[in-house]
Amino acid sequence: MNLDVHLQAYGVRRHVGKLAAHSNAILFQYAPEFLDSGINISPFRLPLSPELKVDRLRLFGTPRIAWSFRP
Repeated sequence: MNLDVHLQAYGVRRHVGKLAAHSNAILFQYAPEFLDSGINISPFRLPLSPELKVDRLRLFGTPRIAWSFRP
């Protein structure tokens, strides 16, 4: 499963990146245009960098990385 992640704030919609499930891991990668924005949505779990992030740990059955995108 692949998802596009967007941020809607102050009337502007931004493409944040891609979230994907692979085996027992969750993968996330920022979109290049979002990296240029300088907005750091989760400095501890998702530092603003172009590298692919991999998360295998779960919190209450939900991957930790997904908790960064909760409203």
